[in-house]
Amino acid sequence: MVSVDQIAPLTAAAAAIETQLRRFFPASQFGFGFVPETADAAVWRDLTRRTPFLGLGWAGLAPDRQSGRDLAGACNWSLMLVTKHTDMTKRYLGDNTTPALLTMVWIACLALHGHGLKTQDGLPLGTIAVNSAGNAAAAGWGEGQMGLATVEFATPLPTPGDAYTGAIPDFLTLGVTWDFPSLAAGTDTFERPA
Repeated sequence: MVSVDQIAPLTAAAAAIETQLRRFFPASQFGFGFVPETADAAVWRDLTRRTPFLGLGWAGLAPDRQSGRDLAGACNWSLMLVTKHTDMTKRYLGDNTTPALLTMVWIACLALHGHGLKTQDGLPLGTIAVNSAGNAAAAGWGEGQMGLATVEFATPLPTPGDAYTGAIPDFLTLGVTWDFPSLAAGTDTFERPA
């Protein structure tokens, strides 16, 4: 039986990224959440109720035009790092009440860049590449006390076929079962055209 990690690499990558970040930013000291693409001030206020905060945003998928029939390419992510302090300098350089935003950015880059991700089943998802890091605008989000930076990075998108090496007949027919306790379960099966 194939796990969801093998056929849903975006879900597996998000979980693996969070696990990697938690090694350097422990839950006891840093909030963590997923950030929607369009977060207004109210959503952002809810997300950053606890700071320092790390927010993972999925920025999109960039398919490789040379991948043929397999969907392969890069999955792009944004990591938002947030600190709050009444003193602007201390937002960036830290003190005994809040970590330095600049240090958080550096540690996040070190934690991500070059790190090989694996699914919970141990299947490789590829290596993270940090593309950029920088200051971000937080106007109107945090009453002027928020320091915000982003780290932009990418993970390779392994194709479902990568999980089926040596089992091509199994790959040609995929069965999907959605299990939501509040909804009736259903199964859809399709055959991939030859």
